[in-house]
Amino acid sequence: MTKNYLPLAILLLGSIATTNCMQNYILASGSHDETIKIWNVISGKTIKTLKGHKNPITSIAFSPDGKSLVSGSRDKTIKIWNTELWKESKTLTDHENIVYSVAFNKQGTFLISGDSEGTIKIWNTKSWTNVATIKGHEESTFSVAFNTKGTHIASGYFDNTIKIWNVDPKSDTFGTAIKTLTGHENIVRSVAFNKEDTLIASGSLDKTIKIWNTTSWKNVVTLQGHTLPVCSATFSPGGKIIASGSWDKTIKIWDVNPKSNTFGTAITTLTGHAKDVNSIAFKPLEMEPSKFQQKLLEKRKDPKLDPIKIITQD
Repeated sequence: MTKNYLPLAILLLGSIATTNCMQNYILASGSHDETIKIWNVISGKTIKTLKGHKNPITSIAFSPDGKSLVSGSRDKTIKIWNTELWKESKTLTDHENIVYSVAFNKQGTFLISGDSEGTIKIWNTKSWTNVATIKGHEESTFSVAFNTKGTHIASGYFDNTIKIWNVDPKSDTFGTAIKTLTGHENIVRSVAFNKEDTLIASGSLDKTIKIWNTTSWKNVVTLQGHTLPVCSATFSPGGKIIASGSWDKTIKIWDVNPKSNTFGTAITTLTGHAKDVNSIAFKPLEMEPSKFQQKLLEKRKDPKLDPIKIITQD
């Protein structure tokens, strides 16, 4: 039975993704305005705007090699974009409901997508065919993410929970949930593993990002600073920075390096979307995380400023 979530139909945003660039940190963001923007994170300026979806964009993800960007939308489609030309190359139409989340495995051989009826689909990225479907939760699947090994999936739901699924094809329990995480006070709109699979970041409509330890399955820190719900949160390639997108139309970059004296704070804020930021993604990059963080910190015009109020434009 199709559910009618009116507030989400009006307000729901997208996600965040990142990619590989020789000299710059490149970030992509999908919005309620039906566009995808490509950003230079250091300068805070827009490089390109992609158009093609007929409804708000809910989720985006770069392939591990950075050659493709995938976007999910309320128009029930998944689009594949060529990142050399920044042009659409393919559209997937197998979902019968709103596509709320998309994510690649580390190898880039599979893509997962979650929809508004709780269905998770697994796609072969060579043929772009649907090779498996998991239906194990009645609530809308707002976010999905592979762990680095590709053996488990984390998914965020309408009932404020996060579920961990076994998708190891060699396992007898393939397609079953092995853990449920609770703690958010509203819908979990985004989930992401760090590269070591030791942490999960979750963004929620409760305006927070929570970081979870995958050994103890406990919440180790909660990031607060957005003034409206958070719809996307993702780790940088180095794993020491998190980017988050919100209904407040901003993207925040957070320091989650436990050895840093700015741990748990927003070190810069990107602005430019006319409406809610639904999805963000980092492109794989060839810059040391410490150097990237230093460049961001250099953007501060006054070291006494609250990190959340850092000006990002040149």
